[in-house]
Amino acid sequence: MMLNGARQPLEGSTEKEFVYREKFMDNKKKLLALYQKNHPDDKHFCIEYVKDTQNGLEQNRIVVGITSIQDVVNEQMIKQMDMEYINIFKENIMKFSQKNFLKSDGIYLKNADGEKVILKGTNFGGWLVFEKWMGAFTGAAAGLDAIELLESRFGKENTKKLFDIYQDNYITEADFDRAAELGFNCLRLPFWYKNVETDTHGEYDFSRLDWAVEQCAERGIYAIIDCHGLPGFQSIAHHCGKINDCRLYDETPEGEKYRQESAALWTAVAKRYKDNPAVAAYDLMNEPMCDFDEKQDDEAMWKVYDLLYKTVREIDPDHVIIMEAIWDFDHLPAPKEKGWENVMYELHLYDPSDEAYTEIIRTAFAKGYDVPIFVGEFKPTTEAGHWDYILNMFNENHVNWTTWTYKGHTDFGDTDWFIYGKSGKEHKADLINDSYDTIAEKWGTALRTENFTVMGDVA
Repeated sequence: MMLNGARQPLEGSTEKEFVYREKFMDNKKKLLALYQKNHPDDKHFCIEYVKDTQNGLEQNRIVVGITSIQDVVNEQMIKQMDMEYINIFKENIMKFSQKNFLKSDGIYLKNADGEKVILKGTNFGGWLVFEKWMGAFTGAAAGLDAIELLESRFGKENTKKLFDIYQDNYITEADFDRAAELGFNCLRLPFWYKNVETDTHGEYDFSRLDWAVEQCAERGIYAIIDCHGLPGFQSIAHHCGKINDCRLYDETPEGEKYRQESAALWTAVAKRYKDNPAVAAYDLMNEPMCDFDEKQDDEAMWKVYDLLYKTVREIDPDHVIIMEAIWDFDHLPAPKEKGWENVMYELHLYDPSDEAYTEIIRTAFAKGYDVPIFVGEFKPTTEAGHWDYILNMFNENHVNWTTWTYKGHTDFGDTDWFIYGKSGKEHKADLINDSYDTIAEKWGTALRTENFTVMGDVA
């Protein structure tokens, strides 16, 4: 039996058992915190009550790695917490077990039972990564500019508080509920290096991503960890964190430094989520060399992809790894040429007609790369507007997909860029002129999705 946070007796429970479970809910955080303090390397575990009626043995134990027992909680510690009859699992593995772990098999994603899985969902864009055109702010061109501007006005500590207010409200538990109600089984979670870096070199804070992955797992939703912005920046576009500042591919000591920092970041991500079946895949670089146009150097991009692929594989041999072609597969090599295994190739499609979508997918399969296809971002334009046609085409061809994007702000009225949207500049924080309190207010509960409206017809 499991509790999913609901304060109701479980079917078949006795009154006494329910009282004990209620006691446990009140003490759960204390037990988890104590265990994590003493076992910092154990990332996925649950608490389980075991009762052997034949031998009269009762014990409470920590179960690590989803299925294997690695440790038993000290009996005295349990007594001090006054807990009995426990059969409640930690939320981040309620809906997932190792049988849900995804692998690529030809053009399909399959779970451990060999069942085909099509990922269908949306992006939580605008939550951890600022994008000016859809963000709840004005006065900054990209994320790094926003940070530097606010720090110059309010200091580093107050800037962090403002971003905490923003992120606490932009996505809440209710948004994961909405995603589940919409029938999604996948959420792509864009982040950039500034979300996880700390003041201590080489140490990272994954608390936001941890929480999001746990919320997904609670609801049986896969998470894709998507790096929108690496150190040194993988493109010159605003969504990587800084406009016109890409140095990741430079054959210079500085470029090499950024590549090593990017590898260190993905090493930490792989260590964090290597055994987590709720994580569907690692999306190594969002839109690499975006806006380079004729200056795009595919070989330089492949070199960085190869570095990051090998970096992850040293830690995590099991998770699917995503490489992005962005607009068409001509910008990616045949995976067998690079020795890339268990990978998925990604497209982003913002095309003018149903026919254009169909032709791009047809051409992608015609390349013969024998990998799953993932359309990680797309939005039928006004000229197309046929959501049903495009989604059916994806599903019938086993194309995985996540729309861009779940929510956002717009200055141009109703749009199908967002499932939930808010229109009007008055809702946006002016980072140059607004006071600290005004920004905090605009980034407070006003940012919650219940204060947005349904836009377009995707919902």
